[in-house]
Amino acid sequence: KIAHIITADYDRFIQKQPGSEIIFKIVTDAEAEEAFEEYLNFKNSFIYMFKNIFYSRGNFMSIN
Repeated sequence: KIAHIITADYDRFIQKQPGSEIIFKIVTDAEAEEAFEEYLNFKNSFIYMFKNIFYSRGNFMSIN
C-alpha cells in the first residue's frame, strides 16, 4: 500500500475535489483509534442535535 485513509478522516477525504492536495501523516494504531472515537463522538452529538431539532418542531422522523 502507498497510503491508507483512517476511518475518522474518510468523510473529509471523499469530499475533496479532484486535483486537491492531500497530505498524509503516519499515525499509530492507537492514534487512529483515538481519532475514530473523537469522530464517533462528534457524529453522535450531531445526530442528537438534529433529533432534538426535528422532535421540537413536531417532525417525528426516524434518524438512525
